[in-house]
Amino acid sequence: MGRNTAPPQLPKHISQKDVEGVWAGTPFLDAMRFAQLMSQGKDKTFISAGANEAFDMARVARESGNTDAMIRGLCHALALRLIAADYLDAATTLGNLAMAYEQKGEFHIALRLQRYALSMKLEFQGLPETIARSHWLIGRARAALGEFDAARQDLETAAKVYRECGLGENPKVMSNLQWVKRKIASGDTAGSLPPL
Repeated sequence: MGRNTAPPQLPKHISQKDVEGVWAGTPFLDAMRFAQLMSQGKDKTFISAGANEAFDMARVARESGNTDAMIRGLCHALALRLIAADYLDAATTLGNLAMAYEQKGEFHIALRLQRYALSMKLEFQGLPETIARSHWLIGRARAALGEFDAARQDLETAAKVYRECGLGENPKVMSNLQWVKRKIASGDTAGSLPPL
């Protein structure tokens, strides 16, 4: 029997445009197909529990250094959270998925996923610190791609949001911002990842 290549029925929050752009290069669509099959007839509590289990398995995979297994687990957790309409948890999971791609050095994918996570956090009124974190991680991905001016803007936004929500200056954000400013001042155009 041939493999089903038809796009899955996606939750209303995800458009076909998202499928074609955001998820390219990831196993998310396969995870969504599987999650839809496994969640048919199940209630939100059951689906959310499955998402938490998949997220925990991704954490174990990360701790054992298995990035590919971590990515698969995060894709399954993300799919189940979207099906359950747990959009803020889905945005957090998506941010973690982007960080996994950063870890693999696949910065174009990491940037796409972080941008989408940020858009979800903004749409569903995520906590300011999670929005700041997304800006920070977008800035890191842009720096890795050599987009230093854009990275500086995202890191400055992250710093501003952290201050405005009463958390003060985040040392990692400030360190990355200073690093990017030095890259810009030196005229260095080679993309690289700021130190953590």
